[in-house]
Amino acid sequence: MNITIKSNLIFYYLFCLYLCFFDEPIEIHASSAVSVSRDTAALARSYQKLSLSQYSQGMKLIQLLKIKPGEKILDIGCGTGELTAYSAQLCAPRGIVVGIDPSPYRIDLARKKRIKYCSFQVASSDNLSAFPSNHFDVVYLNYVFHWIADKKSVLKEIFRILKPGGRLGITMGDKQQNSTVFAILMTSIKETMGKIPYGELVTPYYISKEQLLQLANQCGYSVDSLTVEENIHYLNSPTEVIEFFEASDFGNFLGGIPQQTKTKIIHKMKEKLAQISIPGRGIEMKYRTLIFVGHKPKNKSSPRPKLGFKNP
Repeated sequence: MNITIKSNLIFYYLFCLYLCFFDEPIEIHASSAVSVSRDTAALARSYQKLSLSQYSQGMKLIQLLKIKPGEKILDIGCGTGELTAYSAQLCAPRGIVVGIDPSPYRIDLARKKRIKYCSFQVASSDNLSAFPSNHFDVVYLNYVFHWIADKKSVLKEIFRILKPGGRLGITMGDKQQNSTVFAILMTSIKETMGKIPYGELVTPYYISKEQLLQLANQCGYSVDSLTVEENIHYLNSPTEVIEFFEASDFGNFLGGIPQQTKTKIIHKMKEKLAQISIPGRGIEMKYRTLIFVGHKPKNKSSPRPKLGFKNP
């Protein structure tokens, strides 16, 4: 199931084969999918408050995409609309940004901002058929693509709705991670349960830089750049880390684990996080990010548009 979740830097889903070695690369394994039905208005507000690091990385992606006045843009997994608003400033006054997200709570917060040159809709990447072919100048997914299971189908649909010469931007978590926080989560689960129940945990569908390059080529894109960047930001306290986790995945954090066991895991995790807190900074959240920019070749066009909801 493809879920377009503008997921901030969602650290706790990273599954490690080498739990005892905090400085070793961690390879990510996917299992259960996110359920949007667990989202709440409170979680959406928390996400809006704690998503600065994701927004900052998204601004870098937007700069690489070189948005121009008058262009039509699609923000897939727009969350509460911060990056959508930034993009709108660049395409104004003749352009427009369409932001879509599967959470009605997050779309509601985005609409309340009353951002000029923006349109927000509850929708997800698993069905882009409502958008006309050869329609958008730019499509981007900021920390969303790792939540999509059928990446190839989504890339093909984006290719269809992009104009010839249109650009695609993606930021997503790398398959290999290197963070103490990841290991703390895993060791807390293992110490509490005696094992790590991968099938009961919600995890993203991470891929490597090489796999992303291969997918883009298979779907017809010309690749302009593909880099890996390690990002670091800080959260103030163990409680804020847990709040960040809950808000970033629509309340699916440890969702498949019984509540009593989940409470014990969180307590153990908070104790360990407190031990690594840096005075004056807080808890270091480290994350490896893939940054992709490509375009649809100008000699490629897509079939006629399909009918759907009204487009700008």
